[in-house]
Amino acid sequence: MTAGVTGRAALSAWLATRAARADRVHAVEEAILARRFTAYAAKRLSGFVLTRLWSTLLHLVELTLLVELFSARPLVASLAFQNAALVVEALFWGASEALRRRLRELGPSSPAAALTRRWLTGVTWVAIACVVAPIAQGAWLSRTHAGTSPVLVAYGIAVGLRLAIDLLLRTFYSGVFAHGRVYRPMATFLVGPLALLGTTWLGWRFVGPWSFPLAVVVATALSRTISFVYIRRAYRISRIPAPALRLVLLPRASRSAHPVRGPAARDVVLGALANLGTRLGSVVLLAAVVPSLSSAAASEDDEVRMLALSLHLAGPLFVVAASWASVFYHDWKRLEDEASAKLARAFGVRLVAVSLVVAACAFCAMVLVVTSFVSWGAAEPVVFALVPATLGASVWAAVQLRGFAHGAFLDQAASGVAMLVVVWLALSENVLGEEGWTVAVAVGPWVAILVHLVLVLGRASRVFAGKGKATASLPVFLRVLRATKGEVEVWEARATQQAGPVALRIARALERQGASAGACVRLGAKLLWFERAPGKGLAWWLARTGGLLGKVQSLGRGTGGEIAASLASRGALGRAGEDASLARLRAAHAAGFPEGFVLEVGAPPPDAYLRLPAVVRQAVWRDAVRDLGGRRQPRSGFGVVPYAPDGAIRAVFAAPRPLDPTATRAFRSAVDAESVRLRGGPGGAGLQTAAAR
Repeated sequence: MTAGVTGRAALSAWLATRAARADRVHAVEEAILARRFTAYAAKRLSGFVLTRLWSTLLHLVELTLLVELFSARPLVASLAFQNAALVVEALFWGASEALRRRLRELGPSSPAAALTRRWLTGVTWVAIACVVAPIAQGAWLSRTHAGTSPVLVAYGIAVGLRLAIDLLLRTFYSGVFAHGRVYRPMATFLVGPLALLGTTWLGWRFVGPWSFPLAVVVATALSRTISFVYIRRAYRISRIPAPALRLVLLPRASRSAHPVRGPAARDVVLGALANLGTRLGSVVLLAAVVPSLSSAAASEDDEVRMLALSLHLAGPLFVVAASWASVFYHDWKRLEDEASAKLARAFGVRLVAVSLVVAACAFCAMVLVVTSFVSWGAAEPVVFALVPATLGASVWAAVQLRGFAHGAFLDQAASGVAMLVVVWLALSENVLGEEGWTVAVAVGPWVAILVHLVLVLGRASRVFAGKGKATASLPVFLRVLRATKGEVEVWEARATQQAGPVALRIARALERQGASAGACVRLGAKLLWFERAPGKGLAWWLARTGGLLGKVQSLGRGTGGEIAASLASRGALGRAGEDASLARLRAAHAAGFPEGFVLEVGAPPPDAYLRLPAVVRQAVWRDAVRDLGGRRQPRSGFGVVPYAPDGAIRAVFAAPRPLDPTATRAFRSAVDAESVRLRGGPGGAGLQTAAAR
């Protein structure tokens, strides 16, 4: 320790540094509640943009060297090598999302490390194939095509080796990325471009063009070694057991009587197909240029060469538009619980707005890069095709991420397959002729978005068609309820899991009862449905839904018009009741806790909340989430009471400690009473279950 500095002073300085650093941390909940989402998004995207800039720089450096070394067919072939590797990498990253989801279920534990090790063992086979395939192809070309460039063969082998290392490294990376981010200095991303340039320049005088494939291997070794060091460091800092890197060819038999169950093969395949859309440019390039490698027309060579070059130049920046949302991956996981449902909706809307900005910036950069290497006349078709493609890919990235984070692999895969079908049809000369690739690039992402919306809306809610169905929205449900003649009974319940499938079970049960037996609507995890009175009863509905209903209660009986008017007047189905309850609670909180504040989700935050440090603002929200889950261990220094009448936090009442226990209990009782009133009338009157009757 430095002379003259006491232990207390050193500790105080360290704590002050940590406090200042904590105040600079941007959390998604605090960013939305405090209306600081712009700063939060800029901070999240800054690192991503810088890393993609370095990747683009490496991409351009490598392309410049390829153009100098090869021409015509060899150049197109070298571009095909690169883009084939990018497509395989995209497929693998999507497939490994199933692994990451399973690792989160296991937590940072030894079973999780064992599962990652099993994946590493399996990926070893794929990595070996990535190296052996270009070697075998090079040997075959050398024997059958005397004019094949040996440097091109060496470059293909170098690309295969780089892909093999990346697959292994990404599997290792998934083991820690499933739980948190991996941080590394921005300067380390310069190692790849500098090593590639330096090795090529130094080796040119000794081995000539052979120095380029050698430089690819050297740059790969250095940059991936640095990545491995920081990933390993992240394992250690996060206290996550690191999988042993025993890259054996055959998996060892598990010594455990209950081996760890890995992700379902179905999710692995669906995840791979879903992520393929991020490399739409590479897919189109391969589909357009690979058939031309067997053509002998020189004019066709020039046309295909310009197309391949333009798409290849735009590739890294198209990836920016198609994968920018990945930096918000862990933020979606933080908002996955029901308590944060309102924040999640606000987060999704803001991400769509961010997608428009990202698309505009990425497209401007594409135009600059493409026109720097290709004349405007040759690049014009590609540039105009990239306008809708970039915008669609950016919006699709925001939509896709939520599905990935929530495990909706089927929807994402269906959208990705639809995109591939469009590419196949567009590139078929019998359908669209020579301009097919333009349509493939421009329309592909929008087809994926359309298919995704159709699947989500079609599964989550089916429009009422004269018999028992899950209605599209609450207004439709009320309209059907008012139009129903005779006495009905309205039920409310909360799905303990799988709210969508449970709603469809209820709808099918109503459909089997008759042409106008009732209707059902899903509001998040809450389900509302009505049936002809007398109803089937609580036990019958629990049996029909497999016991996946909780807090089942009857909201009353009467004719359709009467019961709808009664529910609306009590605020059980409308926003007016919530607003009135919230106003009463605001007044009660202000009277009992004059130094406190009320934080309403979706409304401008109070000044008292904004004056708090960012770390305290975040702690207030986390205290509310814990309190709603029954864990009352405040960490913010405030007494926090959440108001969540439908399960999602609507407002947070906070007051600085210490608090009067009597006043706190009285206010909690008032919050509970208002929540009950919203569900079934004043004081809970009218909340009678079928069992009680």
